Amino acid sequence: MFPGGHARNESVPLRDILSHKFKLLGKLGLEKNELVKFIVNLENIAEMNNEDLVDIYDCNIKFAEEPIDDNSSQ
Repeated sequence: MFPGGHARNESVPLRDILSHKFKLLGKLGLEKNELVKFIVNLENIAEMNNEDLVDIYDCNIKFAEEPIDDNSSQ
């Protein structure tokens, strides 16, 4: 009844879907070596303590040369 990726869907492996999503979206904004650490932290967030969580989202965002959402050329 619920689509794959929805929290209440029990017929698809949610962990696999989230891992795939983290990798696809992460590649847009992070270098490969930083992305690996970032994903590991997100996948293990339940085991992290408050000290670890303080900077869980600190990262070096890579910016595109051209905007990906610029509609001025259309």
